[in-house]
Amino acid sequence: MVLNESSDDITGYNSQYQELESLGSTSYLVRRLADKELCVAKKVPLKGKKVDELKKAVSVYTTLKSENIVQLKDYFISANYFITISEYCKHGDLSVQIENKIKVSEKFDDDTLLNWLA
Repeated sequence: MVLNESSDDITGYNSQYQELESLGSTSYLVRRLADKELCVAKKVPLKGKKVDELKKAVSVYTTLKSENIVQLKDYFISANYFITISEYCKHGDLSVQIENKIKVSEKFDDDTLLNWLA
């Protein structure tokens, strides 16, 4: 993973990714221009945040490897934002799956739960 730091406002991010739609207040569905892969960008304003602590968190997160963990693909640091680029989960992350089950008063089957925990 390459550290992409810029003193201007997210130039590296803008030259590598195209924002397609908002997924929430700070998240966007993006397309990586190099290979057209869909990803999710999360833009976190740096106001009051310590960049070194964010870098440490990214370092720890990148060591987590499992098919059940959304993978961090890249990140960018600019004067105003810390931006992470993650895998795109077509059917939503675990919180979305749980919310959907709650809405229809269903439970996950045992095999699904065991697969997630494996």
